[in-house]
Amino acid sequence: MVQSFKNVKELGIKAVDKELNMLKMGTEELTLTCSHGKIIVWIGRKASKELIRRVIFDISKIDSCIELEFEVICDFESIQSYESKGFILVSYAKAYGGYKAIFNIPFSNEESLICFLDFIMEDIKETNITQSLLWDGNDAKIRLLFDELSDIQGWVIEELYIRSEGSSDKIKLI
Repeated sequence: MVQSFKNVKELGIKAVDKELNMLKMGTEELTLTCSHGKIIVWIGRKASKELIRRVIFDISKIDSCIELEFEVICDFESIQSYESKGFILVSYAKAYGGYKAIFNIPFSNEESLICFLDFIMEDIKETNITQSLLWDGNDAKIRLLFDELSDIQGWVIEELYIRSEGSSDKIKLI
C-alpha cells in the first residue's frame, strides 16, 4: 500500500509498493518519462554534457537492448563513417542536400552512444530536444533507473502513476 502522498514526496519511489505505470523524473535541464514500453527523454538547452552523458549511459546500463532510430542528411561517404561508429543502417535514399540515412543507434555500443551524445550537444545549441526510446521496460527496470539516477543533484520525481488493483486504470500519486 502507498503510505501517503507526503511519504512519496519525501521517501521517493521506495514508498510505493504498487506496480508503477509511469514515472516522470529529472531536473530542470533533463527529464525522463518512463513507462513499460517507452522512455521519453527531454533535454533542455542548458543541460550539461556531463548530465546528458550520465543519463544516457545509465539508461544503457539498465537496458542495453534499447535502440534509437536516428535520421541524418549526409553525403554518401559519411554513411560508412556512421556505420564504423556502431550505427546500424536501416535505409538511405537520395535527398536534397545529399542522402537521407536512417540508422538505429544501439545502446549496447559505447562508441555509438558517444557519437550520439555529440549530435545532441550540437542540437541543443539551437533548441530543446525530445527523443523517444523504445524499451522492454517494467516496474523493476523503472525503479532501478530511478535508483541509478537519484544521486544527481536536483533529481526529483515529477509525476508518478501506479496501476489500480484488478484494473488497467492508472492512479496519479504525484
